[in-house]
Amino acid sequence: MGNENKIKKSMDETKAQFLPQIFEDPDGVIDVYSLDDEFAKTTKNKGYVFKGIVAFFLISVLVTGLIITAVIQKKGKDSVVDIKNFSDVEVQELMSESKKYQLQVETLSSEIESLRMELRDKLNRLQSDYLQGRENIEQEPLTDEEKQDALKKLENDFSRDVALVKSEYGGKISQRENEADNLQKKIDENKSKLGNDKEKEMILSSEDILQSIEIQRLKDYYEGRIDILEEKHRREIADIERKYNPVFRESNLNSVLNTKASRVELPEQFLSGVENDLASDKIYSASEIEKMRRNIALQVALNDRMQKIPYKNSMPKSLTHSESISKRIFTDYDKIVIKLIEILRKQKIQLTNYNYAFSSKLQSEKENGYILDSRNVSRIGLFISPIYEIKTGDIALVFRSDDEYIASIRFKYISGMLFAELIETADGKTIEPFDKILLNVVKAEK
Repeated sequence: MGNENKIKKSMDETKAQFLPQIFEDPDGVIDVYSLDDEFAKTTKNKGYVFKGIVAFFLISVLVTGLIITAVIQKKGKDSVVDIKNFSDVEVQELMSESKKYQLQVETLSSEIESLRMELRDKLNRLQSDYLQGRENIEQEPLTDEEKQDALKKLENDFSRDVALVKSEYGGKISQRENEADNLQKKIDENKSKLGNDKEKEMILSSEDILQSIEIQRLKDYYEGRIDILEEKHRREIADIERKYNPVFRESNLNSVLNTKASRVELPEQFLSGVENDLASDKIYSASEIEKMRRNIALQVALNDRMQKIPYKNSMPKSLTHSESISKRIFTDYDKIVIKLIEILRKQKIQLTNYNYAFSSKLQSEKENGYILDSRNVSRIGLFISPIYEIKTGDIALVFRSDDEYIASIRFKYISGMLFAELIETADGKTIEPFDKILLNVVKAEK
């Protein structure tokens, strides 16, 4: 602690050496710092150079603003570009609208073509059904009056169906045609609004190119659809042709078709000269013979008509051979019947002679009848005088002489002819030809 006095003494000596006198403020007033005073002092110290710089800056801004305003006003007076831009927008809208309308017109045109194809297809089907109906009516066994009534009804139905189909599709086609016409008018109006300006024409030309590409794409699409429908239609027609124009694969049929059909001439009149024979023996009446002749004539006419149809594949040869075979059958049948009638005529003459001989013998010998053929005892052939009426079940006796009994028999009819069957025979006796028949022994019950 003793050192503190030494330090203090040393400091006093030092101060006395560097500061020989005490430093005091003559005014003896303490200065206080004021912001307002400092700001006022700063304002007083501003120079004229600074004010000049500020003034120059303001004038420059004003002049620049005036120049820009003048330029904008001048551009406003010459604002052709801006108006043109608005005009280009209108052109684009008109062209876009026209393009839309044109696509709609192309779509409607494709729809109209499709409807026309469907209309033709339906009309062709109705025509085919009508012709098939006529053929069916012609083949039916109807009187002329009934046939005319059926044909008239068929024709009325056909006309009605055709009118309905035309009305249905005509309305659809007409509606689309009107829509297409209205759209075309709008397209023409838009073109008239565009005028003849070259620049517009160039723009429109480029738009037309794009529009043409789109239209071509749409056209190709619908033409593709039409091609598909036409191909489908061709396949359906081909199926129908194969159905009604088949190719025969059977060997027995081809063996006929591969040969040349023979030409057959028909007689002028079938069963000519034998009508009375057939009618007199109640084989075929005159009306039945006439009906058969008409049927043959119809068959020949039908064959002739069928051969006029342009069939394909195996059908033409089939019809030709069918006609030839039918005519051959008709002529062969005619020849067979005529030959049979000629044979019957000869046999009839012989039978007439036999009947006369037996009738004369019976009359001369006062007998009722004779045995002719006894080889089949269940079907004994005999000859009875026509003056007697014999019924099935009647019984008679057989004698060889007046007192020689041979057998008893019972009468019966087979296919309208009179026969007898054996009931009993005498011991050691057999029935022989020309044995005598004695009637009225036993009558069958009625």
